[in-house]
Amino acid sequence: MTGYMTRIVTSISKERLPALLGRDGEVIREIERSTGTKISVKRKTGEVLIDIDERAESPDPLRARDMVRAIDLGFDPETALRLKSPDVYLDVIDLKEYVSGREHLIRVKGRIIGAGGKTKRLISEFTGVDMIVGSTYVAMIGTFEELQGARRAVEMLIQGAQHSSVYRFLERFRAEMKRREILGGVWP
Repeated sequence: MTGYMTRIVTSISKERLPALLGRDGEVIREIERSTGTKISVKRKTGEVLIDIDERAESPDPLRARDMVRAIDLGFDPETALRLKSPDVYLDVIDLKEYVSGREHLIRVKGRIIGAGGKTKRLISEFTGVDMIVGSTYVAMIGTFEELQGARRAVEMLIQGAQHSSVYRFLERFRAEMKRREILGGVWP
């Protein structure tokens, strides 16, 4: 081999390993195919080694890492594979950076999820992101613009904004996204 080999090392929990592998390895093969990488998993430790496939035209090991990370965060493989698109990204908000203490964390997560999951559902519907609220994080998959709106809504909730204010923001955001879509993606 000429040049150098790039390797990214990440990990996956043992609970999420079956989702990464898929039936007969189909998920991991699709990640490899779409990112021009070769992936090996150490099942005992959950260590994931991502190497560039020398034959690939434009390998993207960072995108492969994001797909593995998305699955580890709890997204189903089909949703994680949305990251194949160059216009789709993974965004993770670490709630521990915003809150202190277990009670505060539980309260903030409850605000983000909302009664019966309403707030989380509305954030997803109005912005277009796929969203998971984990033990100490909020993970989202979407386009740059979608993620901007969803992140802003989550940050408003973390900062204590009333749910009605967040819902109004989301309605304005959706209207603006539709307006831009009509104008052919033109941003003011």
